[in-house]
Amino acid sequence: MRNLYLVAYYYQRPSNQRVRTNRPGWMAAEQNISWDEQVHIATRLRDRDLSMSRVILDLSRRSVVKNSWNSGKTFEELFEYYRAEYPQYAEQIASKLYPDIAASAPINT
Repeated sequence: MRNLYLVAYYYQRPSNQRVRTNRPGWMAAEQNISWDEQVHIATRLRDRDLSMSRVILDLSRRSVVKNSWNSGKTFEELFEYYRAEYPQYAEQIASKLYPDIAASAPINT
């Protein structure tokens, strides 16, 4: 079976157009930034994925390859987050790879 990876990138950006990005230290204030999340499924990991992504989950082996947030969360906890945020993708993967997870209670939205 082919390996499947969930790769999540996170990017910081100014929270609104009024943030003065020309001033030093503008990113230090939490209210000045917001995070953009980009998630994709890959069959192989690239060097860019390993160096720039924040989270990599090995869906085939049910393991955490990378978690730069240092949250200490398990595979199941991280997968549940992405399953709730991206149900259109996660449900298809879960039903094929993990029928026991897919058969669990539906996600509350």
